[in-house]
Amino acid sequence: MKTITKLIIGVSIIFSNNLKAQLNCEWLDYSLTDASYLTGIGVDNEGNSIAIGYFKEINIQNVNLTSNPYGAFNSFVCKWDPQGNLLWLKHAGKGNQNRPESIKIDSENNIIFSGEFSYNMMVCDTTFIEDNNVGEFIMKIDKDGNCLWAKHVDFIGTFGSLPVLIDNEDNIYLLTIGHTVIDGITCDGETVITKFNKQGQILWMRSISIDIYNYSTNSAITVVLNSDKLLIGGYYKDTVSFAGNTFIPDIEMSINPYTGDTLFFSSREVLIGIMDTAGYEIAAINITSVGNHTIEAITVNNSEEIFISGKYTADTINIAGNIVTGGGSYLSKFSSYFNYVKANNIESVDICGATATNNFIYYASQNIDYMLINTYDFNCNLISTKLIGNVNLQPEYPTSLAKFPNDDILLGGHYIDELEIDSLIAAGSPHSQYKIFSCRFSDLSTGINKIMVNNNLDLYPNPTSDIFIIENKENIEINAIEILNLNGKVVKQFSSTNTQLDLSDIVSGLYIVKIKHKTGHLTKKIIIQ
Repeated sequence: MKTITKLIIGVSIIFSNNLKAQLNCEWLDYSLTDASYLTGIGVDNEGNSIAIGYFKEINIQNVNLTSNPYGAFNSFVCKWDPQGNLLWLKHAGKGNQNRPESIKIDSENNIIFSGEFSYNMMVCDTTFIEDNNVGEFIMKIDKDGNCLWAKHVDFIGTFGSLPVLIDNEDNIYLLTIGHTVIDGITCDGETVITKFNKQGQILWMRSISIDIYNYSTNSAITVVLNSDKLLIGGYYKDTVSFAGNTFIPDIEMSINPYTGDTLFFSSREVLIGIMDTAGYEIAAINITSVGNHTIEAITVNNSEEIFISGKYTADTINIAGNIVTGGGSYLSKFSSYFNYVKANNIESVDICGATATNNFIYYASQNIDYMLINTYDFNCNLISTKLIGNVNLQPEYPTSLAKFPNDDILLGGHYIDELEIDSLIAAGSPHSQYKIFSCRFSDLSTGINKIMVNNNLDLYPNPTSDIFIIENKENIEINAIEILNLNGKVVKQFSSTNTQLDLSDIVSGLYIVKIKHKTGHLTKKIIIQ
């Protein structure tokens, strides 16, 4: 006789002043082959997910690409539908080493991204030749992956992450570092901003005295467009002028431990410059501190409130004339008119991706063992920390975050060893090379609404060899029931009214039951014997 043990389904709940839930993974996809690296992600108006990166070999849902020439890293672009089904995977640049860096999606779901290449690059039936060994590019493709136009960006300076921005009229802004030449037009400066119309014609080029480059941070998330304003986060080490104001760095002192000599040098301070879409400087936010300090991310919510995070090593940091103490990292809030509101100290992490929804600010980061998504409210308070992945021999790296029209979020990155997110698994090996992954999470507020639904469904027995029972105690409206393998692929489906699932025809192993209901879905691992 078979013994039946009930498994009560719940979700992670954190009790504080309010009821809070964890982010829930909706789908997970990854490359079946290596090596591939993900550098940026975006979401279009239809809820499709787009990723850019570079690869030697990549295989997503059995669509395979190999670099040309083989062994050189080439650029790729891929697109998934809202449910995580691959729509297409395309080569975005052949030839010598090339890699995309920053991505944005316009109102017509066209895809714009920038990047860099060595010596030569074949793209859009054109070959770019770079005499200075390393060149940069910007290109635009339509929603089906067809090339619309591409530009060679010739520069002399420091290669950065080439932030790309899109305004409400689908004009495009590209930021480069140092001497820049595009279509025969030259501009010099610490940072050069080029504005293109949607056809790729240059409307203007401007230089500013803010240096957006920092080796430890991602300028793709420290440069944003707030409605009709550009917020450009960067640094200055000499006296600079911006928007009619002069900014002078502090003088620091150090003593040579060998000679005893005293040295004086200028601090490298943070400056966020605000410009309008015509290229005129409007205002600036100055952040100063003794010792090293960096800007990590700038995000803007739908009310156009501005959130700036950074790291500092000293005991205090001066944020627009307001002193924050404690050392580590901070999250500060400014009004839509660039007035300081508040700042809190937060967990000190290197932020790899950032986005803001109607409800929260999300930061993606990585520590030794896990990836993290930290969620903050609009008062700069930590709401939740989502730990992602396993304690493996090899780390996983998040590289980008984006939001969906319904406020779900998309995480992208790359990993080596097996990657587990909730109940879904991306296969891997500690002895392989990096492979890309992307994962959609439900918005945290959606997860809060799911708690009562999930607690009213009991699933048993587990393990099972034949019948698996769903006990719906409160008659929750169920839309579909699926059995998935650990790669997230559906192996069997059941009607929404079927509460006794016959699994006897499924090969023994570990699987996932996914129950779609009126507010989302829940998943749980089951063992079929």
